[in-house]
Amino acid sequence: MQAAIQSMKAKMECLYFGANGSDIVMLVDAPDNISVASLTVTVMSTGAVDLMVTSLLTVEEMDAALTMSPKYRAPGN
Repeated sequence: MQAAIQSMKAKMECLYFGANGSDIVMLVDAPDNISVASLTVTVMSTGAVDLMVTSLLTVEEMDAALTMSPKYRAPGN
């Protein structure tokens, strides 16, 4: 996994094991979400692991997101 992460110009920041014995939490600093998606699809395509990816935003990125106004209407409204 480390070689795959590095090949995407990313860096594994830390690795934690869950108490249930089957969960692993890995924090990876990647250059962009496209690199993360590519890595995720490649690793999951092997069938060896099942990944759940959560992109984290900086305070500045969240502030920028909050200034946007997407056009959305909930179904049924």
